[in-house]
Amino acid sequence: MPAARPSPPPLVVLAGVLAAFALAIFAAAPLHGALRSLHAGLPFAKVFRYLLLVALLAVFFAAAKPWRRLPSDVWGLRGRPRAGLWACGVATGVSLLVAIALLDAAAGHLSWDGAKGVAKLVKRLPTVLTLLLVLAPIEEMFFRGWLFDRCRGRFAELPAHLAVAGIFAGIHAFRERDAPADLEASAAGALEILGAWARNLLDWRGFGPSFVGLFLLSLVLSFARRRWGTLWFSVGLHGGAAAWLHVHSSLTERSIERDWTGSKWLYDGVPGWAVLLTVLYLVARRPASAEAGRPPS
Repeated sequence: MPAARPSPPPLVVLAGVLAAFALAIFAAAPLHGALRSLHAGLPFAKVFRYLLLVALLAVFFAAAKPWRRLPSDVWGLRGRPRAGLWACGVATGVSLLVAIALLDAAAGHLSWDGAKGVAKLVKRLPTVLTLLLVLAPIEEMFFRGWLFDRCRGRFAELPAHLAVAGIFAGIHAFRERDAPADLEASAAGALEILGAWARNLLDWRGFGPSFVGLFLLSLVLSFARRRWGTLWFSVGLHGGAAAWLHVHSSLTERSIERDWTGSKWLYDGVPGWAVLLTVLYLVARRPASAEAGRPPS
């Protein structure tokens, strides 16, 4: 069996990352101009974000070659689908968010958007389905699959869970809605977006509550893999929760933007944290499957 090829030196990887940022900074404006002819309302921040993501993913795949370290069962997803476990995850994710929303409604913060809600939901249905059926499996295979295995190869199990949770929560600071509005489509505008995202990551009053909720969610998803020895439940919970957030946001209006109970995103306040901590306790206290004891490949 031929020896595995060594990974690229860290300096080479760093150079690739810097090149990806440079490409996105200087190519986003021309690409935005070309795409505007097809979609008049396309925000520059969205074009820059996706171009940067594609460039960084290209560096990641070239450097890490993650397909070489996929387990034969693809973290339990290969073979006969465990539809019941996936459906249970979806139902759990939706039920948790509905419970938090009901608390929000009982506090008088939430109301139905009867005038525009259904129209907004119809417009967002492609996003809802993409989150449920495409992005959730991909993100779970990367974060709770590949990345956890890599961290587990370097750390003990609990620090590996915490490291993955920190990375998962942190990257959500780089969202289109957190970029300045009406920016000039230029390299200077792209740098302004990067600056806003960096400030958002360090803004513990603004982004901090979301970070805590996402951190706890990642721990729930990680310990669900440990509990069942497969990603099926995690994929379902992640997809169901992400999809339902868009349904909830479409059909409801919140009277205040944010308080100690959170915001319209539900997971970024005390009720959301309490629900996630409860689920984490219930999942983590259950016996781990035999798969959890295997060393990462």
